[in-house]
Amino acid sequence: MAFYFVNRGILEDVPQALYCIEEETTTLLEAGKNVRIVKSPNFEMIGEEIVFTHSGT
Repeated sequence: MAFYFVNRGILEDVPQALYCIEEETTTLLEAGKNVRIVKSPNFEMIGEEIVFTHSGT
């Protein structure tokens, strides 16, 4: 398993970069306030969001 973090600005400046990443990965997550599943071999997971909470300790 490997994780690649890509700067969103790079993807906006070089649109072909996103296409290459999408072609080479099995699962693609989009991170913002929450994490959204964009691409997955498990089609039922596409569009799902992972919400992180912090207890504040």
